[in-house]
Amino acid sequence: MDKKKSILLLADFTGYGGPKSYFLLLSDYLIKKQKPLKVILASREALTDQEYRKLEIAGVKIKYLPGFLLSKKKIITRFRINKLFQFFYLFFAVNGPYEKVIVSTGHSFYFLTGAWIWGKKFYYIQHTYPQGSPSVFTKYISGLRSGYYSRMAKRDFSFITVSHESKRVIQDLIALSDSRFPINVVYTPCLVSPAAPDPKDSNTIVTTGHLEKWKNPEFWLQVALSVAGQIDEVNFVWAGTGSLMEEIRKKIPDALQSRIRLAGYVANVSELLSSAAIYFQPSLVESQGISVAEAMAHSLPCVVSNRGGLPEVVEDGVTGFVIDLDVEQASQKLLYLIRNKEVAKRMGRAGYAKFEQEYSVSGWEKKMDQLLFHQTEA
Repeated sequence: MDKKKSILLLADFTGYGGPKSYFLLLSDYLIKKQKPLKVILASREALTDQEYRKLEIAGVKIKYLPGFLLSKKKIITRFRINKLFQFFYLFFAVNGPYEKVIVSTGHSFYFLTGAWIWGKKFYYIQHTYPQGSPSVFTKYISGLRSGYYSRMAKRDFSFITVSHESKRVIQDLIALSDSRFPINVVYTPCLVSPAAPDPKDSNTIVTTGHLEKWKNPEFWLQVALSVAGQIDEVNFVWAGTGSLMEEIRKKIPDALQSRIRLAGYVANVSELLSSAAIYFQPSLVESQGISVAEAMAHSLPCVVSNRGGLPEVVEDGVTGFVIDLDVEQASQKLLYLIRNKEVAKRMGRAGYAKFEQEYSVSGWEKKMDQLLFHQTEA
């Protein structure tokens, strides 16, 4: 193969979650293109031995980012020194025989600049959007930054994100319209094997994800206590680990430990979803909500918060319900679905149909073919 047509893929995830799942999806896709692929990861611990073997068998070359680029020391992050380091790292790292440079990140604007200077085809895939208020430093250089990004867009540079809400937040932050800084929206596909519509008589309500503040487990527990107090046979299960796991577990009354359960890490999410009746996602922040698409792939009606990209995934009143973060409202919607099985099954079937239309891997690959390789269907 011609080395000049090789691809550099840089990903900065450090653990399990959406960014890692996306990297595995993207690397599989690029391997299928049969071009030399070099990968730069955050650390050796980013992947399992089995995942490394799969890349090595495919002939992928692997390197690791210098640790200081991802430093979380206060003085480093406060004055954006880490981003300056990242700029120069990418500036020099891509000065090699690469046809394309692809950055895949779950952080906010990491490694955004630098590669395009060399005139290579540069693709930046952002899985989330910036949160909180801009720093004083960011506000001070906002005009300069907007001009710089506008210039980037005129070169061979493409920005991709996973929802229209993420696109809106990013464009608001950099103060550039779509005409000056185009952002492509490509929904992340569902990686679990879809299960054909299958009516369920279960009363289990499932949630998956990290037990962290942005996933809103405190609210989840309040709703679970409310619903469990009104229907004896209902069960809540949260699959996932996180820093709030023990704190939440301690707040579950002893009498409800068997009905409101923190399952920890679950290797076979499909098995869990197949045994459930409803999926519940009350996140505070969610760039897309791939776990919801996974639930739809198992014909589950979904009750989700009106945050981030979740309202794009769930069609209110059709594939489930989109709610305010109000305990009573969330409880009533879940109770309604438990008590109205036919409505729940109809919504689950509608969700399955939407999954097939918008969240299949084959559909995602066709869109990436167009964006990354300018290929269209024959």
